[in-house]
Amino acid sequence: MTAKGRTRLSREQVSSIKEMVAIKMSNGAIAVSLNLKKSTVAYVAAYARRADRGARKENRGRPKLLSPRALWGLRRLLE
Repeated sequence: MTAKGRTRLSREQVSSIKEMVAIKMSNGAIAVSLNLKKSTVAYVAAYARRADRGARKENRGRPKLLSPRALWGLRRLLE
């Protein structure tokens, strides 16, 4: 069984989703008004909501090691 790809959206649909996100409509309301699946709307809406805040913070993998200055402060707290 092969996975079905993501639904292709026209530029008009994407721009209308972005406009509706800008006026604080919910993903469900946008999906109903455009006759799309809510997950498809959520995919585009997530990018639209994140656009003005920049990229997502990278929080996967091993945590970064503490800097020498941070270690100094930590040692000081534990004494």
